[in-house]
Amino acid sequence: MKIIMIGGIRGSGKTSLIRRLAEHFTGRGLKVGIIVTELGEVEYNESSDKVFVKHAVSDCVSCTFRYDVVHALIDMSNAFVPDIVFVEIAGIAFPGRLEEDIKEHVDVAGLEIMPVIYMVDAVEFMPDTEKIPKFIIDQITSAAAACINRIDLVEGEKIEPIKYVLEEIKPSIPIFCFSLKLNKGDLDDLIQFLS
Repeated sequence: MKIIMIGGIRGSGKTSLIRRLAEHFTGRGLKVGIIVTELGEVEYNESSDKVFVKHAVSDCVSCTFRYDVVHALIDMSNAFVPDIVFVEIAGIAFPGRLEEDIKEHVDVAGLEIMPVIYMVDAVEFMPDTEKIPKFIIDQITSAAAACINRIDLVEGEKIEPIKYVLEEIKPSIPIFCFSLKLNKGDLDDLIQFLS
């Protein structure tokens, strides 16, 4: 079971990306699990024979987030046995701590945990490291890759400062730029990266 964590602030496109990735991987014949940790603007369709959705939403992310996700993974691995699980990371969560808890408490053969894929909204992201909250810097620092979404809504020259800040926070981080709404950009490259 491969676990892929998708992080980012609310509205950055986490749910839309996970829905797109789930569609791709189920199309390849894989069973996909999705763990939702915050309620967003877009909701998931109900579970099916190829996709299992488990909600682990808490009023206090810092209090029970890791516990809720670990138990959701255990329940999911017992009931559904997915090939890939996408964990939608709540905006203020710490994925590194979650990864440690999963390794310690989830006993599944072939468990592989990929560091977080961090989502950035091209419209809302402020490319000024002095104004970026520490929890966002921590998530980017621990990320395997960063994705800049909604590139269709900004001028091309606005993307470069965002890339610069991401690379300043984590040098040589792979960055994928796309518009999930228009299905254009580096989405296929991200899928290849995750495969």
